Amino acid sequence: MNSMSVSLVILTYKRKPLLLSLMDSYWSLRDVLKEIIIVDNDSGEGLKSEIEDRYPSVSVIELQENVGTQGRNVGISRATADIVILLDDDVFDLSIDEVGRVVSAFEKNKELAALCFKVVHADSSELINWCHHKPKEFFANKSFETYEITEGAVAVRRDAFLAVGGFPGHFFISHEGPDLALRLMDAGYSIWYSPDIVVKHHQSTLGRPSWRRYYYDTRNVIWLSARNYPLLRAIRFLFVQLGAMLVYSARDGYLKYYFKAIFNALKGLKQELKERKVISNNTQQRLKLLSAEDESFYVKAKRRFLKSGVGI
Repeated sequence: MNSMSVSLVILTYKRKPLLLSLMDSYWSLRDVLKEIIIVDNDSGEGLKSEIEDRYPSVSVIELQENVGTQGRNVGISRATADIVILLDDDVFDLSIDEVGRVVSAFEKNKELAALCFKVVHADSSELINWCHHKPKEFFANKSFETYEITEGAVAVRRDAFLAVGGFPGHFFISHEGPDLALRLMDAGYSIWYSPDIVVKHHQSTLGRPSWRRYYYDTRNVIWLSARNYPLLRAIRFLFVQLGAMLVYSARDGYLKYYFKAIFNALKGLKQELKERKVISNNTQQRLKLLSAEDESFYVKAKRRFLKSGVGI
């Protein structure tokens, strides 16, 4: 009787054929969901009428421009359930039992603000989208507290999400998860990874320019630091992150976007500093404890430098 309610919010952009092929997977959850909401980032594909004709209880929000991750904020603000599951339009295969596990996790842990799912490749079932800093070969099948959020495969406590302002919409894409995680932790909440909730990911590149990760990863890591970190921590963080992105960009032929990103990051730095709220000492100590078992820089660098592409 006291079970928390759940909404599903799917963010989509120019993937109409793929989304339609996955709709039955989402629709199969309707009996355990309060609502299903699709946020269309101005795809211009006539998605709303087709979805609502086939799936009458599904709501489609058509935005007037592609606002990137801000679309998730719109979806969550329109949702009415206690918990909101966020999926990208190429992520699917969540089961009714797994929705029950999501609810159970939030009911048992009142401090839980976000529950990250295990993501596997749709065809090979290989673990992918591993954004957590621990070695995946040892932690992929363990539940643990984290300071990352898998934006397109996660469940969030709606009131906690809204209380800290949601994703930084102006980031558009990239590092909006870590930024949100820091603010949730600073508000006294926790973020966990669960291997018991598994979703499949097609990793579609439809409608996505090849340069986007090199540009947004570089620009947003500067903004993330400016918004959240004390000066010395920001310097250390940026030295590693910008150095890595310089290597990736040079290696893969995207140096133009790397330097463009730095220029635009500095151009927008004044606004980021206006929104600056340095994480507390308590949050910094939590980060230190959570990172104790993180993969070493040498191991991470060795793996990533030998593999082209920076997408997760």
